[in-house]
Amino acid sequence: MIKPINFTKYYKEILSELMLAFSEFILSGQYIGGKLVEKFEDKVKKYLGAKHAIGCKSGTHALQLALLAAGVEKGDEVITVANTYYATVYAITAVGATPIFCDILPENGQIDHNKIEAKITKKTKVILPVHLYGIPVNLGEIRKICKKYKLILIEDCSHAFGTRLNGEYIGSDSDFGCFSMYPTKNLGAFGDAGFITTKNKKYESKIRELIYLTDAKRVKFNPKAIHAMLDPLQAALLLVMLDKMDQARKDRIERADEYRKNLEEYIRISKVGSDSVVNPHMFPIFIKNRNKLIKFLADSSVHVQVHYPTNLHCLSQFGSYAKGYLPETERHNREEVSLSVHPSVSISEVKKICKLIKQYVEINK
Repeated sequence: MIKPINFTKYYKEILSELMLAFSEFILSGQYIGGKLVEKFEDKVKKYLGAKHAIGCKSGTHALQLALLAAGVEKGDEVITVANTYYATVYAITAVGATPIFCDILPENGQIDHNKIEAKITKKTKVILPVHLYGIPVNLGEIRKICKKYKLILIEDCSHAFGTRLNGEYIGSDSDFGCFSMYPTKNLGAFGDAGFITTKNKKYESKIRELIYLTDAKRVKFNPKAIHAMLDPLQAALLLVMLDKMDQARKDRIERADEYRKNLEEYIRISKVGSDSVVNPHMFPIFIKNRNKLIKFLADSSVHVQVHYPTNLHCLSQFGSYAKGYLPETERHNREEVSLSVHPSVSISEVKKICKLIKQYVEINK
């Protein structure tokens, strides 16, 4: 059976290093916050080339913290996409703001920067794009829009740790870069975890105040705080995984290149610009009647995923837009199938998946 991820296989080879890190955590005597969290924040900041990095409880909390630190509140609007996980849009509604959905580029599933300005109103405060699958959005054009309308840019980088755009890591030069370290992510924890990058010292201070309930001197209570600290045990283990990141990124890119080489003439895949080096979270393909392909693969013991099947803009909690409102988004959500690029999936297994997909395409011409 080929699964999207085999954690047991992947971590078995570095178990001794992880156990050593666990011992360091136990012997540190600091089980909330402390030096291990500080060490992780410093290391991830240096890795990405960011000015500030703040650990938190999850990627969802990272988004909420960024929105709160940006001053987003009830009555404000946040422009985002509807082909993402619920957490992206939930974070917006959780702080009382309204999500305003923008359609996507058909060639890569990222927010269509050409359509953003038409969504801007006097209530707009933030643009929140998602670097889906690790493919970067057009940050250059979006930053121009933010500057023109004096908007804040909050990037959902949950899939994009280790992706470079124009030579710089995603999240290295952001108002806010929000990262998930859910176990399946490019930099995965052993539980839930996240962090935020920012180039603004004022924002860093606000985020820490929101995480710890109070200011650095512990004399002022923040009633909007959500008390979402990064667990030092996760920080200890993530320090090990951060040391493995360069090899993991190389492995992911190798698997994505193998899919691209074998499948680009058979099935629709996302296009990646020459200005980016993607550290892929998944390798998306697009096909009509995807359930038939998923069953065909499952019959050969290959299990794949979908990111994401739900049209978030159609949900009552997020606006109840009618079907057809975001045609490219809806096509994407209807046709997408995710192929694993996780290092636990071998190149020979990738080749088997490609062979089966080509067989399916030939059979169903």
